Amino acid sequence: MSGCNRPWLRTLGLTLLALLAMATLLNGLLHAWLAPGGDMYLRLNEYGYFRSGVFPHPQLALRKGLEITAVSVYPPYAMPMFAPFFHPGGAIQGRLVIQALSLLSLGLIGWVGQRLLRGAGTAAGVLGALAGAAISGNSNALAQGQFSLICMGLITCQWLLLARQRRIPAGLCWALAMLKPQIALPFALPFLRARRLRGLVVGVGLLVALGAVAFWHTGVTPLDYLQVWTRPQSMNFIRDSQSAAGDLADSFGLSAAASQLLVAGLTAAAVGLWWWCRRHQSDDPLQTAAVCAAASAVGFYHLNYDNILLFPALLMTLRLAITRQRPHWRLLAVAMALSLWTPQRIIDRVPLGGQAQLLLWLLVGVVLALQAPELDAVGQQLAVRRPEEKPCP
Repeated sequence: MSGCNRPWLRTLGLTLLALLAMATLLNGLLHAWLAPGGDMYLRLNEYGYFRSGVFPHPQLALRKGLEITAVSVYPPYAMPMFAPFFHPGGAIQGRLVIQALSLLSLGLIGWVGQRLLRGAGTAAGVLGALAGAAISGNSNALAQGQFSLICMGLITCQWLLLARQRRIPAGLCWALAMLKPQIALPFALPFLRARRLRGLVVGVGLLVALGAVAFWHTGVTPLDYLQVWTRPQSMNFIRDSQSAAGDLADSFGLSAAASQLLVAGLTAAAVGLWWWCRRHQSDDPLQTAAVCAAASAVGFYHLNYDNILLFPALLMTLRLAITRQRPHWRLLAVAMALSLWTPQRIIDRVPLGGQAQLLLWLLVGVVLALQAPELDAVGQQLAVRRPEEKPCP
């Protein structure tokens, strides 16, 4: 990468990557307006039921004598979170708010990428700035009106706030990112250190409060909700997703719920063991975020519009490929970039292409977890406070 002695070749590559990022984002933005539909309208429908006092699930609605078809896979605390997107303006407001916040999130992600790679030169900084925006799943996220980009923007805020010792605001950012728990849940890991735990407690407290509001407003009890979602067929949607749990369920005949619990449990155990072994070492923010990203990608169900969650892992592989300049790091970085920048429809045409993606992300997570932390370099680049500024609680 940076070892290339042909500046024109680097310029050409970065230009093509910039064009790819622009095409990816424009395609998603325009599709949302020219062919309205997709996931955002499902969320709008669910919020409409919730606003009227009905929890958007057929079995829960039947308890009020209503027959509905809406089946929300979002947790109860997410229902009040939909309000800023859809109230009072409905679909138009939702589309504008989601697109604006998604682009702001990508801007922040690009700024972090540039900041972490700029030490290796201008070209490396530009690569870091473009790496997240060029992820092909971003187009689908914008077209569908998904919250993935917004959630990773909030996780990036959490990352930056923890680097500045702003624990409480970081916990609130994490809680808001839990709008999509299959993305944000593993990113609670950085809070499990001394003096950071109160940030997580505040975040969890916010989620509990929002969940209580949702239950109170719809007249559903937590036990009612658990009875519905602990049935074997309750998570069959996982089978249609890009996930290890879905593949496991199809291969061994397990229920989708059991498969997801097994995969998530094994992932949590592996990451917990890694964190325990590192408990006496300084925290490398980029490494921790990369491991959390790989754990999220492998441990929970996703579709390609969630691929932005792997940005920290992509960034760390690029950083190591540039700074270490060893063939295996370059190979891993190229493979990781291709797995995220290549349109999913092309990958899916390759036999076992989706499974190869998951195996690559698992391998990247393991390899990055085994690296020695680089606290000083990464921490100083993320902590943007002035030298005289004191850490805040």
